[in-house]
This record gives sequence, structure tokens and C-alpha cells, in this order.
Amino acid sequence: MDWASGLVLDGSAWQGLPLDEFSNDERIQLEQACRMIVRDTEERLARGNALLTSGKDPRHHGWDRVENLLWALRNLPYAESFHVHLAGPRRALTGCDVDQESGVNRNTRLMARPLMTAVGAYLAPEDEYLLAIRVLLHLQTGWAPEESRQLLRSDIEFGDSSVRVRATKLRAQRIRWHTLSSAEQPPWGWKAGDLIRRAAYAMQHAHALTPEEQLFWVAGIRSARDRRDGEYPQYFIRARHFGRTNSLGKLIERHGLSISEPHDMRRLRKTVKSARAALLGTLNGAAGDDHSVEVFRGHYAQTATVHTIAAQTVLRAQRKVLDRAQDGPTFFDAMAADIAASPKDSDVAALATAVSDESPAEQQLTLTACRDPYDAPFTQPGALCHASPSMCLQCRNAVIFRDHLPRLIVYRDVLDDIEKTMPPIQFSETYGQQRVNLDAVLAEFLPDQIESARKQNVFLHRPLGQRAEQ
Repeated sequence: MDWASGLVLDGSAWQGLPLDEFSNDERIQLEQACRMIVRDTEERLARGNALLTSGKDPRHHGWDRVENLLWALRNLPYAESFHVHLAGPRRALTGCDVDQESGVNRNTRLMARPLMTAVGAYLAPEDEYLLAIRVLLHLQTGWAPEESRQLLRSDIEFGDSSVRVRATKLRAQRIRWHTLSSAEQPPWGWKAGDLIRRAAYAMQHAHALTPEEQLFWVAGIRSARDRRDGEYPQYFIRARHFGRTNSLGKLIERHGLSISEPHDMRRLRKTVKSARAALLGTLNGAAGDDHSVEVFRGHYAQTATVHTIAAQTVLRAQRKVLDRAQDGPTFFDAMAADIAASPKDSDVAALATAVSDESPAEQQLTLTACRDPYDAPFTQPGALCHASPSMCLQCRNAVIFRDHLPRLIVYRDVLDDIEKTMPPIQFSETYGQQRVNLDAVLAEFLPDQIESARKQNVFLHRPLGQRAEQ
């Protein structure tokens, strides 16, 4: 029982910290660095394709030109007679010369790369390019790392306007087909389908030279333990498995990026999910299409951004309630004449005086007093409000005294009659807040006062539209 309830089941005391998403600044740094790697590599490979078309057989046209060496690397199996021209003292070129020309390294090296390693940079992408494509792909799709790490060439189907990718998600133990939009011909952008096409185009020569290899990701490397017949020394094309030497941490270190640790590809997935949550405003947006048990147990609710979104949702709900409370009428628990006789606030006293001096006709036209009929929240500033009395009970300018009780009771009966003729949702959206505010005011009166006011013969003039609804 102690062993089973321990930190891990393999006896190791190491315990990893929970993974969180990259910040937006970190995401931008990664995206910019990876795009720069992709652009530089594809520019170099384009120059390599141009050199390859002008290259000739070096056995007849000389070993002193880069395009001839590149032609041999692409078309000729290696023979021992080539050694003197590629690594011997009689060679016409060095790896440093080719590197400076290709742009792999324009600075002086302490130890120059071998000649064919430098020439191979024109033929096939290197490890860093493949990793940069994967990082950009994950930032576009939110896939789990294993869904792109072990891609086979048979997992990818190129169509006229899309790329179909079969990805295996180990945690959920399922295979999914993704259809990614992409144009058939360049120029390609940075969408997920475009990234797959860019990688395939960059690896076209590497794929052609490794027809028996099943993995999609192949690159040129300097050394390998299993040299095969016909392969050039110090340049091999092999499938890449993205180990420690070609990891996200190494890429961040090489380019001096300010990225928080741990440098884990799984954090890219968290980043995309948090971005979805921010855009959609829900935890369902964070979960995406991962309909698994872990999702319904709140697996993705641990990211900081999702917590922030949840907090913002609560704050928005609270703000909505507060705004409604602030936009409602103000109630003074006194008669208007009493407030006008002992003024403490000149503005309120002026309103109280106007209410106490209302004529019978004015009482039929108003439901509440109004602080400023030219500053209504329902009309343009400076325009006279025409929403009275329909919207007075959810207006910040409305002021209610005890004198208004008979009119409020009449309007409460009007709302009850309207409710009977309207769909519940429509009534709630149109008159729901008014009735809530009205009931809050009526709750301040005693039942005897309400019954006494109900017996008064009061008429309330309402707009034709509201009367039509009734």
C-alpha cells in the first residue's frame, strides 16, 4: 500500500512540476524565432536547387565547384576514388568556404565543418528546421507532442486544397484524421497545412534518397553509426526522432530566447488551449475536441489563463448585476412635500417640489420623477427622452417618492397583463428588470398602504406601442 500510494511506481523520487502554458510574450518569441529558422533554411535550399540544376558530373567537369559537388551528392553513389577530392590534401574547397557562401555560418569557425557536411546544407534541411516546423505546427493546432513526433509518410495525404494527416494520440489511445487547408503550389503561409507542405518540399531530396524510410521527418546529419554503401563520409540522411540533441530547450538556448522553464513541448498544447479559452471565454473552449474522461474531470482547468478566464467570467457577472443596480431608480422613503419643505439636497428638493406641484394631467403622464430628461441612457446625449414611462423603472435618472405609489401599483398590473401575452423569454428581456426594480420599491411599503393606494382611481398614460403589446 505504501509503494502504490507513493510519488511514482518506478522507485524514483523525482517529481515533476505541473506544466503551465507559455506566456503570450514567450509564444511570440518562439513563433518569431522558428519562422526565422524556416525562412533562412528554405532560402538556402532554394539556392541549392538552383545550384543543382547547373551542376555537372565532377568526374568530368571538376571537383572545384560547389554545384558539381552538390550534383554528386544527389546523384552519384560514393566511391573510394572520390576521397582525394573531398577530404584529401588535393581538395579544391573547404567546409568553411561553403558555409560562408550558404549562410549556415558567416563567422570564422575554430573548427570548420567537413566539406560534404557543408555541401549537404544545400540539399536537405537540418534538425533545427524540422523542430522549428513542429513548434509552429503545434502552435497552430494544439496537438499533443506525439501526434507529430512519429509521423509516417503514409500518414500524410496531399490534396489539391488540403492536407490530410493521420495523428495518433497516445494518452487517449485513438487515431484522428485532420484535414488542414493548404494551397497545392507555393507561396505557402504559416497555417498548419502550409507548414506540412513546406516541410515536405524542403525534404524532397532527402525523401528521394531514403525511399525505404517510413518516417516523415528526415534530415542531413554529420555522423551515424550505421554507414551504408554509397553514402558519403561525414554526411548522412537519417530519420529524426527529436531527442535531447534536437529539443525545444536546445533551440531556446541556441537563439538566446527568454523562455520560462520547463522547456517542454507539451506546454505548446497548453498555450493553444488557453488561447482558445481566452477567445471563447469558456472551459469548453480550452478542452477543444478532447472529449475524454480527463476533460470532464476538469483536467484543463489547471492552467493560469483558464483560471483567469473563469475569474473574469465571475467579474463580468458581478459587474452586470452592479450596473443593473446602478441603472435603476432611486427611492426616497418620504412624501415629496416633506422633502421639499426641508431641503438637504437642492437637486432632490427641486424634484420633490415639482412632484408635489404636479397637476392631475401630469400625474397621468409620469411614472417617476426625472433628474435630466436630456441625458437618458436610451437616447443620444442632448436629445429629449421619449421612453417615459416605459423605461423609467430601469433608468438611472428616475427618482421615486411615496407620492408615486398609486401609479407604481397600476404599472405593476400593466406588466402582469403584458406578461400573459408575450413569450417568457421576450418578456424577461424587455420588462424583466423593470419588474424586479418595481417589486424592490413596492417591498418598502406596508400591505395596508398598498391596498389603500390600489383603491384610488388612478390612470396612467402609456405609449401606443406598449398598449398594443397588452
